Amino acid sequence: MADAAQALLYARRDLAVDDLADALIATPHTRAGELLAALAEDEPTALCRAVERWARDEDRPARRSAAARYAGLLQPRITAEGDRALLRSAAEILVGRPEDRELHPAALTLLVRDPKSRGRHLPQALRLFAHGEPGLTVELLAEVFPAHPEPVLAALRARLAHPGDAAAAVLRALAGLDTPALALHVAGLVREYIDAHPDDGTHAAEYVDLRLEHGPAARALLLPLVTGLLRDRPAPPPVRAALARVLAGAGPPPPGRCGRAAEVLLEFEGTTGRDPTCWTPSSGRRRRAHGRPRSVRARSSTAPACSSSAPRRRRPLRPPPGRTRP
Repeated sequence: MADAAQALLYARRDLAVDDLADALIATPHTRAGELLAALAEDEPTALCRAVERWARDEDRPARRSAAARYAGLLQPRITAEGDRALLRSAAEILVGRPEDRELHPAALTLLVRDPKSRGRHLPQALRLFAHGEPGLTVELLAEVFPAHPEPVLAALRARLAHPGDAAAAVLRALAGLDTPALALHVAGLVREYIDAHPDDGTHAAEYVDLRLEHGPAARALLLPLVTGLLRDRPAPPPVRAALARVLAGAGPPPPGRCGRAAEVLLEFEGTTGRDPTCWTPSSGRRRRAHGRPRSVRARSSTAPACSSSAPRRRRPLRPPPGRTRP
């Protein structure tokens, strides 16, 4: 019965599609949500009109919440300027209502992604992001960074100054981005985070660990940061210890994580005298495997970054049964 009703409503939607959208949003049923999703695909203009109506609904907060939700769903799918104008109008109505503060991140995300409203609403979005608003994402800032680099960097810097998990979440999000323009500046942000949090090596090392998984281009951008933390302007011991665990691993380092950064770590330890808090068993094994560390340039030109050799077969201590020593 539910399938038949859903199919009938969808087939006759042309008779009163606006009324159908309003009836569906008022119906707390899974089938109603599925039909609204179908309307977003096949009747985006009608649903854009509905979103704008729902945003204006003074008496029903649930309608305004639905407006914020479906506006974000529709934005990537529409191309007509009239539809975009309807979504902008809905988002601006929501942002203008102080009592709907929990809807502001979704509305601001839409307004910042729209070139026609970005200039008016980007400052407010960056302020909220800098103060820790979780609904505004690093990915959104990366989208607008090429056109607004300085304000975006300032907002990221302010967010990273927060203590605890808020800054750690930003570092993890930055590690997952492959935006070339922003990636060139992230190393400086990470260095500033370490300078402001000298006892927190875990999150900085986690950033390095995640970036190492992004291939050669990411590792090339990462090398100046790591060498700076280990040699040029050495980071505090907790940070170096966490980096040592990432670079050395629990055994012979995999090919993606070894190379010049790990060699810099060994060279620094050998030159300055190892710090017990930075010296891990795995980095010790690595040093013994490579011998006395040479300069990075000499090492990189004369030997591969990683090497491994098969273990020697030990001679039996006693002859096999049935045989005697000669």
